[in-house]
Amino acid sequence: MKLSINKQTMLILVLIVISIIVIFSFLPKSDYGPETTSAKPETTSPTTETTTSPKLEIIMFYGATRCASCNNVEQWTLEVLQEYYGEEFAQGLITFQAVSAPKHPDLVIKYNVQAKAVYINGEMFAEAFQYSDDRDTFVRLLHQKLESMK
Repeated sequence: MKLSINKQTMLILVLIVISIIVIFSFLPKSDYGPETTSAKPETTSPTTETTTSPKLEIIMFYGATRCASCNNVEQWTLEVLQEYYGEEFAQGLITFQAVSAPKHPDLVIKYNVQAKAVYINGEMFAEAFQYSDDRDTFVRLLHQKLESMK
């Protein structure tokens, strides 16, 4: 017996597998088994409204737990904010939130989040996770992006 799968069927199977992976990355670990890594607490409490409107609002979305890339992106983003924008960051003119996507579906819907990502004033900063293993490039690109949006 020979099994024959055409290209269209293979594409559908691949899309199903990718969809399952994306869905499970946003589920809390308790929904599908014991947690194997420790989750870091959120940097700030996410809000959908603030009393003063920040000039720059940076939100980092992560799945049920944080990976090394998420930790790098958060740490390096905070370093950039403190080094280059210390006063504005302290005054709340620039804000940063690390948000657990499974715990905040309202924000996931608002920003149309599909995977771990960084948004600056509602615009996805695509390079964030592309360079999450290269501190110098990440810091340079984030600083350039923030300067262009001020």
